[in-house]
Amino acid sequence: MPLLSSKILLPIYIWLISSLYRILAGTILFAAIIIVIGYYTDPIYGGLVAAFFAFVFAIAAYQVRNSGAALNYPGIDRFFQGVPCYLSIQDKDLRIIRTNRLFRRDFGSQDGEYCYKAYKGADEACSNCPVIKTFEDGQTHTTQEIVITQDGKKADVIVYTTPVNDEQGKVVGVMEMATNITEVKELHNEIDSSRKEYKDLFNGVPCYLSTIDKDFKILRVNTLFAQEFGGKPGEYCYKVYKNRDTVCSNCHVAKTLEDGEIHSQEKTVTKLDGTEARLIVYSSPIYNREGEMTAVMEMATEITELKNLQDIVKQSESRYRHLFEGVPCYISIQDKNLKIIDSNKRFKEVFGDKEGTYCYEIYKKRGEVCPDCPVLKTFEDGQVHSREETVINRDGTKTDTLVHSSPIYDNEGKCVAVMEVSTDITEVKKLQKDLTYMGQTVAVMAHRIKNILMGLEGGIFVVNTGFDDSDQETVKKGWEMIERNVEKVSRIVKDLLYCSKEREMKFETINPQRAFDSVHNLFKDKAAQDNISLTLDIPEELPEGRFDYDAIHSLLTNLVTNALDACINDAREDKTDSHRIILRATIDTQSNYRFEVEDNGPGIPGHVGESVFDDFFSTKGREGTGLGLLVANKVVEEHGGTITFKSQTGEGTTFRAIIPVTRAEENQS
Repeated sequence: MPLLSSKILLPIYIWLISSLYRILAGTILFAAIIIVIGYYTDPIYGGLVAAFFAFVFAIAAYQVRNSGAALNYPGIDRFFQGVPCYLSIQDKDLRIIRTNRLFRRDFGSQDGEYCYKAYKGADEACSNCPVIKTFEDGQTHTTQEIVITQDGKKADVIVYTTPVNDEQGKVVGVMEMATNITEVKELHNEIDSSRKEYKDLFNGVPCYLSTIDKDFKILRVNTLFAQEFGGKPGEYCYKVYKNRDTVCSNCHVAKTLEDGEIHSQEKTVTKLDGTEARLIVYSSPIYNREGEMTAVMEMATEITELKNLQDIVKQSESRYRHLFEGVPCYISIQDKNLKIIDSNKRFKEVFGDKEGTYCYEIYKKRGEVCPDCPVLKTFEDGQVHSREETVINRDGTKTDTLVHSSPIYDNEGKCVAVMEVSTDITEVKKLQKDLTYMGQTVAVMAHRIKNILMGLEGGIFVVNTGFDDSDQETVKKGWEMIERNVEKVSRIVKDLLYCSKEREMKFETINPQRAFDSVHNLFKDKAAQDNISLTLDIPEELPEGRFDYDAIHSLLTNLVTNALDACINDAREDKTDSHRIILRATIDTQSNYRFEVEDNGPGIPGHVGESVFDDFFSTKGREGTGLGLLVANKVVEEHGGTITFKSQTGEGTTFRAIIPVTRAEENQS
């Protein structure tokens, strides 16, 4: 059937049946032709023509059904044309009956041509042809071939053939898929040509290179390795390196064989001449084409001299560290953000191990940078700065320190950190305070006693006048003047005793409510005379503790006296009609005694608030000695506690003394 096998009939048939509209139009045209023939001739001729065309179309349909021409439909054809490799379908005669776009681009339109002619310009089928094999056994076959494109260039391709079966499974055609691997082959050739270069590089690398198999046997070594360790192929690596009979513990090669990752370690090995060498070793996996790990490459660099230098540096660092840790000062190293990056033993003992924390949080329990910070100044000008600071230890106690900040430079002379050295001068400050007490006490007390003496003299004069005039009221008035001034002298003497180091504390087991009741009774009448409410706020069962009764009494007396003076001297225009003072005692959630004296007086001005517990601080001018709060502070300290206050101008002040129960119990001894 040469006509049916031509390149004209089959495309016409495929074109006709590829659309429903074309089939309908063709059917109508065919019927019209038959009708015309039957009308002008004998109907028998019309029937013969119809039978002939039916036979031709049947043969064409059979060929379409049994060839790749059936792929020429929308959807299937788009897939066939879009495959990024050379696709062709061949019949049993090895004629090309269908090609895709990429094939036609590189080899031209070859439909009806023999595949060996199209691919290689040959006149006969290729030996070991995969298409013929697929027609024979219906299996997929592959091979590598060199083909010639239409522009005369050679191309390396890898060819896959797969059968095209009909509904009964009969192979009616073969699809051949060829992938151009020319660039891959060129790359392969480049790799082959570079192997000598890589081999020279392997041998010329200035470190020890070896490849080791899964049994820890050496496969290959470079020149330097062979010179220093020997290491013939087939020897165990642990035998070569360390003259061992078993795999080394914590072996990095074993780790790489286990997880396929790169591992490294430092190790000491023995060379051929018996000397020891310190190496840093890296192991990395080697894979075959199937992705299986077949061996490990080990690269080792000798660091003997470097390690010896490090040992010397470590010895120097150890001596420096010993000095750093042993200095009886608080030393911290701070970065530009004022974070602690290192500190010595003494610092950690007092402030805790606080690396990574801001210095002002550690030293002052602040949330922001301290004003006039010496460390910031050192970062700015690279100079040493110093100042006195009062810092807060991790147990809440305060320490007076003398701070020096000095720069730390890197190799380029850039200030990268600051070392802050703080010396505890608490005892020195106490000695200064004692000396200050001595001088200020003489001056202050001289003035106060002079005023009291004048008051006593006035009282005596009034008493004498009353006696002379036999006026009892005058005598009583004079005597009250004498009592008030004697009370002032008594208070001054008691305050001086509490500020003196000579006095020893006398602890006893008491209920602190005794002192509260006594102070309340002592001042309630005086408070009432001045229209001040003095009340007690104490739970029914306040536990006993170890206290110095006189000291606690003095503490409360001074705080109540201050509160009374604040209320009496309240000069505010909008002050309250009546003042109140509350004496309060409780046990807080941490099982500490909490003693409070609260008033609703004018409050303490903010600008003097931080000076409340300073030496001889007083807001009473010439009428105050400033000893009251010093005494209060000293009493609380000697009981192991702390005293604080909170005050708001126009609303009042609360002084709070916290005495640990544990410390009170310790005082029993």
